[in-house]
Amino acid sequence: MILKYHLKQQSRIMFGLSATFMLIVLVFNLCNMVKEWYVMNSIIGLLPVFFSGNIFSSEIENKTDFLIFTSRTPKYKILIQKYISTWLVSEIVLAVIYVSAVIMGFEKSFFGFIALMLYSTILSLIALLFSNITGKTLVGYGAALSLWSLEMMLNINWHESHPLLALNINLLEKSVQVWSNILFMIVLIVILMILNLFLISKGEHLRKSLIYKGTSGVIIISLICLFSYNYFFSKMEFWKDNNWKVLKGENINLHYKNLDNKRGAELLRICSAEVASIEDMYHENICFSEFYTFNVKDKNSLKNGDMNNAYVMPIKSLKSFNSVEYNGEYWYQGVSRILMEPVFKNIKNTKENEILKDAWENYIYFSYINNNIENELKENIMLVQPIYYSKGDYAKELENDFNSLKESEKEKHSIHSLDTMSRVLLYKLDKENHENMIKLLKDIQNSKKSLSYNDIESIIKKYYKSNSVDEVLKIYNEVKVYHEKYYNNRGVVVES
Repeated sequence: MILKYHLKQQSRIMFGLSATFMLIVLVFNLCNMVKEWYVMNSIIGLLPVFFSGNIFSSEIENKTDFLIFTSRTPKYKILIQKYISTWLVSEIVLAVIYVSAVIMGFEKSFFGFIALMLYSTILSLIALLFSNITGKTLVGYGAALSLWSLEMMLNINWHESHPLLALNINLLEKSVQVWSNILFMIVLIVILMILNLFLISKGEHLRKSLIYKGTSGVIIISLICLFSYNYFFSKMEFWKDNNWKVLKGENINLHYKNLDNKRGAELLRICSAEVASIEDMYHENICFSEFYTFNVKDKNSLKNGDMNNAYVMPIKSLKSFNSVEYNGEYWYQGVSRILMEPVFKNIKNTKENEILKDAWENYIYFSYINNNIENELKENIMLVQPIYYSKGDYAKELENDFNSLKESEKEKHSIHSLDTMSRVLLYKLDKENHENMIKLLKDIQNSKKSLSYNDIESIIKKYYKSNSVDEVLKIYNEVKVYHEKYYNNRGVVVES
């Protein structure tokens, strides 16, 4: 009866908008719209705000508050009954939507629902607190929406640096479980509940007991959560573990810390597969045997001696290689670039040389590594999957690019033409003579001096004498000269 009465007090427009939105989210999930769920799962947490955050303020605004304040039933009991009933209905709706996400594979467990339930409860209690203080529903809604908006606007680095204040971190970070945040929200919910009860129980016997029993309850629950975290949950927050762990593979050893053990095993699997691909291309062992990864915030993770003859890959996020992490790339492609760093370390650091180096690394990755790691990845389907090219498809794409550049002056002057032509150059050298391409790369790697492009071109001409390679070099040089003359470091055309 209480639930039915309170729901009648709600705006029909609010009911309609909420029901429509929740239905849309459910349909999106059932239609396998993954990207939309990543945003929607934070938005749906606002549902309890609109139905549990106006319990007394709606009565005041509808001028029916006399029914509450003249009733023999204590106001705190009315508040508890109405809040629990509307909260349960809201959370059941959220649970149905979340189950649909689990069924479709967007979510791997119900941990996210625990975080969503606690976060939505906090927002609803904040809305309830401010509406009780002011007697105005919109003020309560505004307070909850302001907190929600602020946390959505702050970037992920802030969330990871302040996991307690970032109440929605477990909704944004899909590959980790921040239990300290979960426990903190439990304590915060208790505090907000006590504040709401204290506020509306003026003149009732409950207020006195709340001062002592409420404070004692908060202390006891806080101690329980603290004890639970220190003796159990802290072990799950791997990014705080500064002890080095080692995983040994057939062709490389992984040293890691601040990284989940499962992710460590996945990283080793990818490293081993990519090392094998590179060495298969070279027909010999050219890679370092050690790979270090650690949290980039820990500046003292490695001693200088450890970095010699070893790969180093910092972790920039709690996501742990699950998405775009390293230099704006997918982490598995970032690993390949790190593995190839020794090959190109002697190339001079100029803008055009960096484009050449990146393009050559890109060509090697998609031609010799990409397909070999396809079955090694176990990506969360919430995230964009890697692009897999067959070597034939990639070669066909480069042939088309070369023909476009050869036939069109406009294509040669594009901002992306130097990158494209750099990939075409290595492709043509590889196609002409694979063994000579390997000799070229080895000469670059083993050079005793820093190499300019002219030095690289001299090495190319040492191994390649054909007219077809000369043609490719001619077009590359035309594109390079134009790029040097008309584009600055930001890719903006320079006035001549």
